[in-house]
Amino acid sequence: MTPGHEHPSSEPDPFEFFKTPVPGSEAQESTAPQHHPKTDTPKRSPTKKTLEKYRYLDSKSFLERVVGDLQLTADDNVPKLQHGISKVVREPGVHLLKMVDSADGAVTYNFHPYIENIPLVSDVKLEAISSFVPATDDQLLQSLAKEHRKKFVVSTSSITGILSKLYLKVLKQKPVNLDLFSDEFKNMKSKFTTTVLERPVIVDVHYNDYDQYVLLSKKDVLENDSKLLSEHGHVMEALLTNSIRNLEALKRTSDETRVTDIDESRLYHFVEMENFLMRSQIDCWDSHLPRQKLDIKARALEPIRLDPDNYKAYLHHKLVNLTGTQSSFEFERFQCARSTMLKYMFQSRIGDMDGVIICYHNIEKIFGFEYLSRKQMSEYLCGSEGMMEQIFVILVKLIDRILRQLVRNSPKKSFQIGFSFAPRSNKLTIFRSPINDAKPKPKDIQIYELDIKPHLNGNPISSSVIDFGNPDEDQFSIEYALHRLEMDPLMLQDKFTSLMSRFFASRSRRVLEYCRSIYGKPETDGI
Repeated sequence: MTPGHEHPSSEPDPFEFFKTPVPGSEAQESTAPQHHPKTDTPKRSPTKKTLEKYRYLDSKSFLERVVGDLQLTADDNVPKLQHGISKVVREPGVHLLKMVDSADGAVTYNFHPYIENIPLVSDVKLEAISSFVPATDDQLLQSLAKEHRKKFVVSTSSITGILSKLYLKVLKQKPVNLDLFSDEFKNMKSKFTTTVLERPVIVDVHYNDYDQYVLLSKKDVLENDSKLLSEHGHVMEALLTNSIRNLEALKRTSDETRVTDIDESRLYHFVEMENFLMRSQIDCWDSHLPRQKLDIKARALEPIRLDPDNYKAYLHHKLVNLTGTQSSFEFERFQCARSTMLKYMFQSRIGDMDGVIICYHNIEKIFGFEYLSRKQMSEYLCGSEGMMEQIFVILVKLIDRILRQLVRNSPKKSFQIGFSFAPRSNKLTIFRSPINDAKPKPKDIQIYELDIKPHLNGNPISSSVIDFGNPDEDQFSIEYALHRLEMDPLMLQDKFTSLMSRFFASRSRRVLEYCRSIYGKPETDGI
C-alpha cells in the first residue's frame, strides 16, 4: 500500500478477480471476440462515431503559470544532497561509490562509506520519511485549483503514465537514440520495452465539491509488486539527503523522535497548465543547478526490476563495468532510456527541475550515481530539448481536450479512464467506466479511439518512423480526432476485461522468461 493512503483491510477488493496471474498477459490486446457459449448471437464489428473531427494542435499559445513558486535559499530547511554526492551534478558521467585497485585490492571510497549498505526497509521508521499524499487528500492543491479556476487536479505520478501513452501514439513509438551509446549497442533493440508499450494505464477521476476532477493513478491506490522498489526508493532518498546523525535516528532501534528538520511544506511545486493544476514533489535542492531543483531516482538492477518477488536470488549481481552490455552502468542507462526515462523527463518538466540523479543499487548495496539533465534525457528520446518541449506542450493540450470531451459526455460524475496502446497497429484505445466497478454493465462502458496525424514543418509525416532531421529547428504539430466505438455489449465486456486483466498482471511470462534466461532461474519462486 502506498504510504499515506491506507484502506481498511475489511473492505473487499473489487478488483480481486483480475489479480489472478494471466500467462502472457502483457501481450498485445486481441481484437478477436471471446467465445461465449451461452449465446449464439454473432457480434457486430465496431463502428466509429466521430466526436471531434480532426483538429490542429501545436506548441504555441500554451497556458502555463507557476503558482506559489519555491523561492529557496541555502538556508532553507529543504532536502540537500549529503555525503559529497553534490559533485555528481557538477561533474558529468558515472560516479562509482568506491574504486578497487586491481593490483592489490585496495578500496578507495569516493563518497562516505556509510551509504554503501542500504538499510532494510523493516529497520527504518518509514513513517518518519515524507510520504506520498494523493491528490484526492491534498486540500491545499484542491483549494489552489479552485482559486485559479482549474477543472483538472493532478500530481505528476498520476499524469506521466497518460503522457507516456500519448507520446507513443503521437511519435509512432519513436525508438531511442542508439548513437549516444557505445558501439556494442548498435545492434540492440532501440524500441521501448514490452511493459512500457503494452501495459495499460488506468486512472481514477474523482469529482469533488469544488466542481473539479481530481486524477489519481490506479497504481497509487492499489498494492502491487512495485511496493518493494517503491519503499526502497523512499529509504534511499532519505539516505542521500540526510546527515549520518539523522540516518541513525531513522533506525527503529533509535529512541529519537525528531529525526529531521526538513520543512515538508516547502517541497511542492504547483503549476497551471491549460485546465490543469499540477503538483510536483521536489526531492532535492542544489545551488549548483540553474533551477536549483532535482529529482532522485533509485534504480535497481535489471533482474530485480523484472523479478522483484525473487530479488534475493539476484543479490550477487553487481555493476562492475562503466560501459558495454554486460554488468555495466551504460547498460542500465540504456534500459532506462527504453523504459522509465520518459516518465523521468515528464516529471522533471512539470516540476521545473533541472534533471534527475540516478542511484544504481541491488537492494543491498549502492554501486554509484549518475546525473541526467533534461537536455540529456531529451537527446536520448527525441533528439533535442527544444523538440521535447514542443512535444510536451502538445501532449498536455491533447490530454486536456480528451478529458474535456469525456466530461462533457457525462458531467459531474466520478469515473475511471484507461489508456491501452497496441504496438503492432499503433492504436490507442481509451476506456471510460464507473470508478471502482470491476464488472460494469455494458451500457456504462465507453470505448474511444484516438487518431493522430503528425506534421513536421507543416507537412504530413507519412513514414512509419518519425525522424527529426534537425530537432533544434524543426516545428512539430499534429491533427487529432476522437472517435467513440459502438459495438456489441459482449464485445464491450471482453475488451474491458482484457484491459483490466493486463493492468493487474504484474509481469508477463515473456518478461520472466527473458529475465531467467539471462540471469538464471531462482531455486524457488517467491522467496
